[in-house]
Amino acid sequence: PVAKLVDDFGAAAEYLAINPNLLIIGRRISTFSDDPNRVVTAENLRHLSPQAAAQLWVEIQSETYRLNSLIRYWEGPNEPSWEVKNSDGSVNVPMTIANYEWYGKFEEERVRLLGSVGLRAVVGNFSYGTPDIDENKFYAWLPMLPALQAAHQFNGLLGLHEYEFDLPFSQGDGWLSFRYRRVHDWFLAPNGLGNLPIVLTEFGVDFKIRDIDYAAELAWADGEMRKDPYL
Repeated sequence: PVAKLVDDFGAAAEYLAINPNLLIIGRRISTFSDDPNRVVTAENLRHLSPQAAAQLWVEIQSETYRLNSLIRYWEGPNEPSWEVKNSDGSVNVPMTIANYEWYGKFEEERVRLLGSVGLRAVVGNFSYGTPDIDENKFYAWLPMLPALQAAHQFNGLLGLHEYEFDLPFSQGDGWLSFRYRRVHDWFLAPNGLGNLPIVLTEFGVDFKIRDIDYAAELAWADGEMRKDPYL
């Protein structure tokens, strides 16, 4: 079982007392010391080298890590946006690849920095439906290989977010919810990372859909997920 705590980490001890085998993931929303109203994101560190940006990220959050030693897994940037569009709405693939190359190196360094102090990283933390993937289209995933390989080496996790908006889980087509299977089968496994654990740290159905039995849908989704040992 997994629990995720955001900013308020006091419940970690209580949760672990109930279940010592619980894996707790932390996410800290940090701000810049010289501008407390500005949240630290990967995008606003993009002007730095990926290594320097990762070092700054970990430095900013280091006190949080120290004060919350029960939490061993930490997320980085939340739902980073790296896709660049042309004026006609199409994807600018070269610029998008450059962004993912930067982020792949950033996450690789963050994994190693956390590993050096006995912590583990949840890498990626991508929004629903991203990054772009198809059975033979991996331009956004190939630049992430350094980070994924480092996560594998240092016992980290790949974090994804999944939601459905127009259909219940049981009627989805696998592009929004259960997209993780495409990531695993099409990209991770063929690249020797089939046993890199995936964690869905956000998952749900948009509440615009009112006429569904949400509890039953979650039970159905849970049954499906239990079929995938890497999740």
